[in-house]
Amino acid sequence: MKIHPSIHGFYFKNYLYFTILSVVLFIAALYIELRTGEYGVSLLITAIAVFLIAIGVFHSVVNSKTTYLEITENELIYDSGILSHKRVSAPISRITDIKMQRTFFERITKIADLLVNTSGTASVEINAECFEYEDVSKIHAEITDAINKEDRKRHVGIKS
Repeated sequence: MKIHPSIHGFYFKNYLYFTILSVVLFIAALYIELRTGEYGVSLLITAIAVFLIAIGVFHSVVNSKTTYLEITENELIYDSGILSHKRVSAPISRITDIKMQRTFFERITKIADLLVNTSGTASVEINAECFEYEDVSKIHAEITDAINKEDRKRHVGIKS
């Protein structure tokens, strides 16, 4: 199973300030045009606001195309990056814990982050952000099932 991050979730998580600034710029442009009649200045301010939004949308779309989380039979792969590329592979047998994390805003937008720890590391090895909640739930369930199968295989060979 291979999933890509949510475009809207990534945009709002990373470009919320651009959006707020753009709304303020739009209001300022409208005010300037109505108050002073300066069409050129208000047009320039509007163009800047549109440019800021376009940057965020473009980056969000490209990120969604170049980032993915994939679970195979033996490993979990997280591949991300546009200019600097990062690929993290975690064998299912070495995953010690897996956690879905959602902020209040992520609950509203129906996205979630997946945090994966493996044995032998002190910090989170995979931090997959801004994926659709339903997709992350499926990946979480598959990994949990795979970990449980591995545990059963280990315990079958142990005699008490």
